[in-house]
Amino acid sequence: MKRLIDDYVVREVKVTSPVYDASDNTIVTGYQGTPQPIYEGGSTTIYAVAKGSSQSAPFEYIVDYEPGQAKGPSADFKNVRTDKVYNQRDGGIVINFGKWNGTNTDRTVELPLAEGEFTLLHYHGGVTEEVGKFTSDSRGLVTIMYDFESGNDNDYYIIREDSAPAGYVGLQEPVKFYVNEAHTGVTLIGNDPDTGWANCNLRDSDRLIADINIYNPGLALETVKYAGDTKAPLQDAHFSLYRQLKSSDGQMIKDYTPVQGMSDIITGQDGVITGVDGMLDPGVYYLTETSAPTGYESLAADIVFEITSAGQVRIISAPEGVTLSEASFEDGVYSYRMKVTDPASESIIIPTGIAMSESLPVICFMALLSVLSLTGYIFSRRRTGEG
Repeated sequence: MKRLIDDYVVREVKVTSPVYDASDNTIVTGYQGTPQPIYEGGSTTIYAVAKGSSQSAPFEYIVDYEPGQAKGPSADFKNVRTDKVYNQRDGGIVINFGKWNGTNTDRTVELPLAEGEFTLLHYHGGVTEEVGKFTSDSRGLVTIMYDFESGNDNDYYIIREDSAPAGYVGLQEPVKFYVNEAHTGVTLIGNDPDTGWANCNLRDSDRLIADINIYNPGLALETVKYAGDTKAPLQDAHFSLYRQLKSSDGQMIKDYTPVQGMSDIITGQDGVITGVDGMLDPGVYYLTETSAPTGYESLAADIVFEITSAGQVRIISAPEGVTLSEASFEDGVYSYRMKVTDPASESIIIPTGIAMSESLPVICFMALLSVLSLTGYIFSRRRTGEG
């Protein structure tokens, strides 16, 4: 009978009298007896060094499993799967990170966010000390705090968001909290749960104390090209987008090559400059108009704008005709709109009713030569006739 990869499971095991590699004591080279599997929710004792300590000590961990999805070259042949095994100590405070989820007091993280960067600090005795830096994983887990101290309004922990994931707006203010004397409860300080940025839910089980949930609203940026004369969206404008980088001598300069896939962005009927939006990674960008539609002039200079690590948008420099709206908030999204306006080419109307552009002096000069030539010809004929 043919077996599939989904017929198998991964289990952490316990072994008796393990023998460790002489050069690496994390590798087991032998053991006695038969390995004993640890099932979902089971426990194991692991020697570990707690943060802030230099000594290894035994800690009991609960084991949880997250099976992956089988993958392969075809529906009938799936031979690859990534499973995850989690070890978690009792008595911790979980810090979670996810997408904005309204303002209900008992809300939880429903859509986890990865790649959020945070710093955990401890304010104690008038001094702020860094506990550690953390990056949220695919489950939205920032960290689980252990070995914390109890506190009050003047002795507390601080969670600072250093960088929001692309497409999101980071915390406007750090989250502050303290743990009660019995280590059974957590209180947020100065962070009204009704604002939506953070809340705290106590755990019913005795394994963990509480969840502190941090939420980021989405970031939306729409960049649109407009005609200076009609104020309507302008089609067929060409743009390139560049990132700012640091040169070999330490100067911040415009990159020599455009962002991949953005060397020639052409506006459609709606005037939208596709890709210049809220999903750009944090950084400074240069938006260059390489070609304006017929009858319009290109921007006189680059639009230099920044998407900050907190997910905010600002213009650093821009030519006349470029504006950025104030951020508006609705349905968990901060929205910006950048308007890029091309002035119409200057034109002069001559008596024939034909509009002439900057080439008018040359054309008029040629027309004038033609008239003079014709006049000279007529004068010549008349003189000849009179003779």
